[in-house]
Amino acid sequence: MKQLQPFQLFLAAYIPRLIVLNKFFLVSQPYHRLATSANEIPILLTEYDDIGLAKTHFAVVKDEPYASVINLQNQLHLHKLNDILKQSSQYRVYWAVVQNEQAFAEHVKKNYSQHLRRYLLSHAPWKIAATAKLSTTLQVIFGELFVTIKYKQDQLRVKFSEIENA
Repeated sequence: MKQLQPFQLFLAAYIPRLIVLNKFFLVSQPYHRLATSANEIPILLTEYDDIGLAKTHFAVVKDEPYASVINLQNQLHLHKLNDILKQSSQYRVYWAVVQNEQAFAEHVKKNYSQHLRRYLLSHAPWKIAATAKLSTTLQVIFGELFVTIKYKQDQLRVKFSEIENA
């Protein structure tokens, strides 16, 4: 099964709305969930209204190629972002936003429940009956998709890629 690609393409049309919402800071990083051709570079953007949070995210990915903090109030940054968003650009830019979270959660539940069970059998500290009810939520942290699994009073947060590969 190929890796799930949950994020939407980032379009130049989103920039004015981000500015209106005071989401002036974008963190860029390579987007590893996509298999690409040699002439296409996938980039993932995550938006922030707080420069401190953007810098914290950047600190996590700073050694990655294409990692940066983009300030939408800085005309040089804005110009560069618009350049990479052009169709003629070698970059394919995604936004760390799931367009329809409910549909995505249903897709994951339907297609990855066995992966989740396999992962829990080999990695979780719990003994779980086959009929046990698990609660799961999906969230994006620093551009990475995570699943939080709740069982009784306990919870476990796991990278979605680990579930996919189980």
